[in-house]
Amino acid sequence: MDRLFINLINIYKKYISPHKGFSCAHRILHGEESCSSFVKSSIQVLGWKRTILLIPARAKDCAAAARKLEENNEKPKRRKKNDDSWTGYCLGEAAGNAACCFL
Repeated sequence: MDRLFINLINIYKKYISPHKGFSCAHRILHGEESCSSFVKSSIQVLGWKRTILLIPARAKDCAAAARKLEENNEKPKRRKKNDDSWTGYCLGEAAGNAACCFL
């Protein structure tokens, strides 16, 4: 089961994340790994059952980071096609949505 979830995260990171237009607010604010990378590494260390218990707290922290970035009036940088060096984060309605960092 761990391998299945890791493969799903890899698919998300390769095919979905590059096209969504923003990056994980937690990563931008704190300079740590993105939420999807956090979940992936947690699964590798703790297994999926224990990792599931950590996801709500991380999502809450990510949503708080998005609000903090928005309060600081930091403007997101939009991704350019085929550019892996971009930064950005959830803004507006997405900032209050903890799931924005996982979708």
